[in-house]
Amino acid sequence: MLREIKQIGTALSDPRFAAGADDPKIVAEQQQLRALNDAQGQRASALNEFVTRSNLAELKTDVSGGNGLAVGGRRGIRPPAAAPGGAKPPPDGMPDLHPEIASNDALAMIGWYRSLNVTVHAAEYTAAKNFTDFARDCKL
Repeated sequence: MLREIKQIGTALSDPRFAAGADDPKIVAEQQQLRALNDAQGQRASALNEFVTRSNLAELKTDVSGGNGLAVGGRRGIRPPAAAPGGAKPPPDGMPDLHPEIASNDALAMIGWYRSLNVTVHAAEYTAAKNFTDFARDCKL
């Protein structure tokens, strides 16, 4: 994903895409590439946040005791018990996971990843459609 974002950034920095271009086709191409770049960036950002949160949660629950964050840790200090009242909802944009039911987690992850892809695929489809129209006009 990061490679694709870099390639789109390279295309947007092309000198033929001058900032003051008057041609409506070039302006439309710039808008499509920016929309696609934004969608890819949002998806990569959400995935990065999920991985970071997952890694931190794993470090906190690691029972090896080697990193000092685990239960017991180096000093044997236990973290405070969870507050009563059930599990907290996940942060906005994150999947709702419950480790005790692995099959539900798999479905939640599939649904979450598909929701991230919907925006990117919509931007890709719109850009491809417009670029195809531009290419047809160039042949004439």
